[in-house]
Amino acid sequence: MPKTKATSSGYILSTYKLPSSTISLKPFQDLLLFQRDRELKLKPRLSSKSINLQKFEKMKVSFASHLLCHATGSEIRFLVDKFGYTESYLTAAWFYEQVGNWFDLMT
Repeated sequence: MPKTKATSSGYILSTYKLPSSTISLKPFQDLLLFQRDRELKLKPRLSSKSINLQKFEKMKVSFASHLLCHATGSEIRFLVDKFGYTESYLTAAWFYEQVGNWFDLMT
């Protein structure tokens, strides 16, 4: 199947000016570490349980919607802008925001 312009990763990277082509859980894990010992948290209901799921918990939409939301993307952008985290995290932030926007539209 030939690649179309709309699905090409290079097209997406250049259109949205993304710094990398990789999305990982590392930004999310760093967000967890950042707010672990703070009284005021960027995302209060966030815990390591959100990514370390058991067999049947992986099927629950609530965990995915909590992780992949616009707020998570904004919080990762905040870490990059204000605390100097690596700019490659902006790609994950963009992805989280896009999936969150799509989920909001569908529900």
